[in-house]
Amino acid sequence: MPASVSPGCRLRTAEQIAQALELIERKGKPVAAVARLLGVHRETLYRKLAS
Repeated sequence: MPASVSPGCRLRTAEQIAQALELIERKGKPVAAVARLLGVHRETLYRKLAS
């Protein structure tokens, strides 16, 4: 996991969103698992990824 993404953080920066996308696309992590790592609901993560 990238150092700047830690459990309990919120999606605040474009960098965090990019790291989440990398975990999902390149490392094959499920969206729900990445959302848990970031401390957000998976629907929140889907919305941020779509924007």
